[in-house]
Amino acid sequence: MGMPLSEADLDEVSHIGSKRPTQPWLATRTGNNESLPLVVKLLRRQKRDEVVKAARSRRNVTSENITMTPAQKIYIYERLTKANQDLLREIRLRP
Repeated sequence: MGMPLSEADLDEVSHIGSKRPTQPWLATRTGNNESLPLVVKLLRRQKRDEVVKAARSRRNVTSENITMTPAQKIYIYERLTKANQDLLREIRLRP
């Protein structure tokens, strides 16, 4: 995304979900269902804010230079609790 990110910036990295996703959007373009969402937890909030800002400014980021598999679009979301998701949804719907 045009910004440096090293192992020292990472706290935890893990996949979420099962290997057989029921959602079709989890399958890769090649039909392989092994592509799972990846959760990345950063050590510093400042670095997280930089990543989110960079992701918002570059909407068409792909995995082209990251993995050996065919390029896929990368989506970056903030991981929120159910209550915070509902609150954010309500705020967005307000005029």
